[in-house]
Amino acid sequence: MNRQGYTYLSNLVRAGEEDRWLAVQYAPFALRLNLLPLYATHVEIRRVPTLVKEPALGEIRLQWWREALREITNGGPVRRHPVIEALSLSGILNPTILADLNRAIDARSRLFYHDRFQNIDDLLDWLRSSEVYIDSAAGSLSGVDSNYAQAVSDAGLAFALARETAALAPDLVEEAVAIARDLYHRARPILHLTSGGGAPALLHFSLTEDYLKSAGNRRRFTLRKRTKIFLSMLTGRV
Repeated sequence: MNRQGYTYLSNLVRAGEEDRWLAVQYAPFALRLNLLPLYATHVEIRRVPTLVKEPALGEIRLQWWREALREITNGGPVRRHPVIEALSLSGILNPTILADLNRAIDARSRLFYHDRFQNIDDLLDWLRSSEVYIDSAAGSLSGVDSNYAQAVSDAGLAFALARETAALAPDLVEEAVAIARDLYHRARPILHLTSGGGAPALLHFSLTEDYLKSAGNRRRFTLRKRTKIFLSMLTGRV
C-alpha cells in the first residue's frame, strides 16, 4: 500500500469509526496495514443506508460490495477502489472474513425496509451480524488466542449495544444497557488474562462503560476516549 492509499484509509476510518481508529494507532505498522482495510470495508458497508434512502439504489450499492469482495477471493481483476485495492493487497480476505462481511452486507440491507427492531433479541441478532463480526476478525488478525473467541464476541456485543442502541432502537435502551453491562463485566476479566489483552483489536472495548453512561453519544467524550484507550494499552485491561 502506498502512502496515498494509507492516508485515504486512515482518514476514512477516522471519520467513520473513530473508536477503532484510535485503537489501531497502537498497532505495529504491519498489523495496521491489515486492520485498516478491514475497518475501512466495515465503514463503507455501514454507511450505505445513510447515503442512500431508496431501497433499490441502496441494494445496488451493497451488491457492488458483494461482487467486489467475491472478485478478490476468486483471483479476478480487482476493482479500482482504494478500499478494495487495499483489502486485496492485505491478503486477509479468508473464507471466514468473507462470509462475515457478506452477512454484514445483508444486515445493512434490512435498514432500507425496517425502521424498527421488534424486540431485544431481534436487535441482538442484527448487531451480531452487522457489528460484532468485525471484532472477532480483528482479534484473530491481532493474534488473540482463539480460546478467548467467546469473550471477544461477548465484549464486542456489549460495546455495540452500548454505542448503537440509542440510535437504532431507543425504546430498547434500558434492556440493552442491562445486557451490555452483564456481558462486558463477564468478558472483561477473561480478556485481561489473554496475552493479547491489550491488543489493538480490543482497546476500544475500554469505552463501553462510557457509552453506557452517555446513552451512546459518540462525540461527547472524545478526549476521554484517547485517555481510556491509552490506559487500556498500558495496562492490558479493557
